[in-house]
Amino acid sequence: MKTILVDIGNASNLQAFLNAVANLDFIKSVRLAKSEDTEDERLSANEPETAYNWTNPSRPATDNEIEQLIDKMENSSGGFSTEDVRNKMKQWAARKSK
Repeated sequence: MKTILVDIGNASNLQAFLNAVANLDFIKSVRLAKSEDTEDERLSANEPETAYNWTNPSRPATDNEIEQLIDKMENSSGGFSTEDVRNKMKQWAARKSK
């Protein structure tokens, strides 16, 4: 026997899902389990609280970091030109149509 966990957005969708799954012949049982974690715990990276932790993926970027990213992107000379991208897309389309 295998158990799966499914997160469903709202109660009406939950009931529809339960009804649909309960009618399948190979389903042994369908029941709601109590959630042990809150939504905040699932969304956070469970990092220890510190004044500043730049490696925490759930930490929002600061305004200064966003400005630095924008400056770096605007001043970047790497990547592809618009014409390079168009040529690559034409080559890709030609390979896809074969």
